[in-house]
Amino acid sequence: MDRERKKRIQTIKLIITEILMVVTVVAAVIILTFVAMGYNVNKDGDLAQSGLLQIKSIPTGATVAIDGGNVSAKTNTSKMLSAGEHSLKLTKDGYDSWSKDIESKSGWLLKLDYPRLFLKNRTIEKVREYEKNIQIISYSMDGGQILYKIEQEDSWVLLNISGNDVNETRLDFSKYIGNNTVKEIHWNKNNDKVLIRTKNGDKNEWVLINLRSLDSSINVTKEFNLEIAKIDFLTDSGDRLIVLESGDLRIISVNDKTVSQVLAKNVEDFAHDEENIMYVGAITPTTKILDRLRDKGEYSADRLMRAIMFYSDNADDVFVMETGLGTSIKIALSNYLGKDYLTIAENNNLKIYRGIYPKGNENLSDMEQVLEGELKITPNELKVWTDGELIMAKNGKDIAMFDAELAKLSEYEVESENIFFPEKYMVGVVADSKLIIRDFDGENRRELTTAEGSGGVISKNDRWLYYSLVVEGKTNIFRENILE
Repeated sequence: MDRERKKRIQTIKLIITEILMVVTVVAAVIILTFVAMGYNVNKDGDLAQSGLLQIKSIPTGATVAIDGGNVSAKTNTSKMLSAGEHSLKLTKDGYDSWSKDIESKSGWLLKLDYPRLFLKNRTIEKVREYEKNIQIISYSMDGGQILYKIEQEDSWVLLNISGNDVNETRLDFSKYIGNNTVKEIHWNKNNDKVLIRTKNGDKNEWVLINLRSLDSSINVTKEFNLEIAKIDFLTDSGDRLIVLESGDLRIISVNDKTVSQVLAKNVEDFAHDEENIMYVGAITPTTKILDRLRDKGEYSADRLMRAIMFYSDNADDVFVMETGLGTSIKIALSNYLGKDYLTIAENNNLKIYRGIYPKGNENLSDMEQVLEGELKITPNELKVWTDGELIMAKNGKDIAMFDAELAKLSEYEVESENIFFPEKYMVGVVADSKLIIRDFDGENRRELTTAEGSGGVISKNDRWLYYSLVVEGKTNIFRENILE
């Protein structure tokens, strides 16, 4: 009996031990899971979930200070942060600092992949020098090229600045531009074509230059005999253009040198991405539109009305909303992280929607409204930047920038209305002969160097800052090493 009793006791102990082991393992897994999800016990003794901060910088290896304390890891790094407001500062020996107030949200990932620190002691190198002035200068959007025209010379200069070596190509645009005065230059996203607006007396002419195959260039105005009020690249490759001419919206096929029939009439302005076209204009309401307005209690008589529309190539154009006749309307289409964004600025009222564009059976009300607010300005320009992450509203020196990553709007004033983008997350101006840059949200303002009004660009390899400057009557292209 004693032997059997001992055996039962041992069996019970073994079962209890195994149960405790299972409970311990399960508890450990649960605790580790909660820790991995960012949960911890706060100072009040409550269980709270943290947010995750991922931070990258140029250069890497910058020390991260959060709320005044140092983190042992250096950029690029990740850090769990309690929910709430935090101050962030990046420092690195030999460089200036970068700082920002951030908000961490429970269970959210906050990515900061744009902080840039500039080398303090920079070497200035003269890249090019000319006896005559540079008539116009433009920088490609990827920081890989500089295009400019020297006064009283037929040829243009294309500098390749993507690496440490600077390579020059001379191009003759006279066949397409003639003696016209060049006013502005726009690059396609592939950075191999430019649209150049020239002035011939009181008449504007638009020229498309293929920088890789000059013989494929065309004077768009003369080729199609169009009086173009607005033109833009419809595709990243630049093989299709969208133009507004005397209120008519058309598409030009560059390769075929053909122009489409009128897509829409009485158009005031348009916006597009590669797949969709939206416009503002006067329309005659269809029965479908009138029925929709009646249902919403916004009935308009059967007359010419001002509206925002989506163009459809195989059906009736799609009504988005009616607008006031006396209002200023700016529109933009963009896509960020696979989601479509529709931006409408009516006077100083800015609305941004996310979701499925109101085409077919969808309505504007089917989209998620991520922002509605009164701006300090009435924008005369809407610009989509950084692959859809940033949407900029601008009027003069005043800027309103929407960050799609954080769904946050920042408003600020710069020193000059002639802004440029030295790189995709920065806004730059030249004021009082100083090249001034700041982050897209207006923070981290820095005066970098002396420069002319043409601004500057950070090279594709992130090492150089290029700009132009007249010294002792000679025009120079300089660069400074901003990265070791």
